[in-house]
Amino acid sequence: MTEGVRSGEGQEGWVSNALFANRVLGFANRVRNLPGLPIYFAGAAAAILLMTTSGAFATLDLPLPKRLAFWSLLIGTNLLLWIGWFAWRVRSPGDWWSSVLVGTLVVNLPLPAEIAFFGRLLRVPVAIGWVRSWANAGLISFAILLILFITIRRRRAIDRPLFPKGRLWRAGFRDPADVAWIMSEDHYCRIGRPDGSTILLHARFADLAKELEATDGAVLRRGHWAAASAVLAIDRRDRKWHVTLKNGSTIAVSATAASGLRARGWL
Repeated sequence: MTEGVRSGEGQEGWVSNALFANRVLGFANRVRNLPGLPIYFAGAAAAILLMTTSGAFATLDLPLPKRLAFWSLLIGTNLLLWIGWFAWRVRSPGDWWSSVLVGTLVVNLPLPAEIAFFGRLLRVPVAIGWVRSWANAGLISFAILLILFITIRRRRAIDRPLFPKGRLWRAGFRDPADVAWIMSEDHYCRIGRPDGSTILLHARFADLAKELEATDGAVLRRGHWAAASAVLAIDRRDRKWHVTLKNGSTIAVSATAASGLRARGWL
């Protein structure tokens, strides 16, 4: 009996560790797939150079190495917080703007404390003005929002695929963004639009999924496809991933499809 209990406990521990590893890998994939990620680092490097040369927060009198270290730590930490925040909160294109607005408060709130901490760490006498710190953080957030707006618009313009003139085209669809989800029903497929309306189309599911291969969407299981913009939440229960769509339906992800979703950064 004791051995059985220990074996069960060991199995539960293994499942828990595997689940944790999957979540870490999924988070890493979402970080890697953030649009315009190199621009964030380029912008942070430019900000570090600007703050170091201008000597903001009365740091101009400090030796150059200490000044550079201070601004590298402060801006680098803020950059990592923003990237982690976006990777955690953004699951569909519509999440970006709300994430920036909420992140302006959540990510920037501890900024004065960060300034004090790095100042003490480097033994740098830094004058901390809480109101001024938050005002500067607000300007940084506005710059991030502007970068996101430009980056996402450019990415959509460059990456938007040419919609093939297949079954979906003949059914009246002219833009991949008009397809929110597809579910097969015998010899037909029900296609949902972002506005909630649906149509029933006589077509093979595999053919429709192939027409949408270049879009931001994925097959969740056999006979079920969803666009990233149609996904409301993704969670794991009963040892399976479940995708909840904005139309209220929940789909259990097959083991075959899970690897594809993980590669896309969905898991």
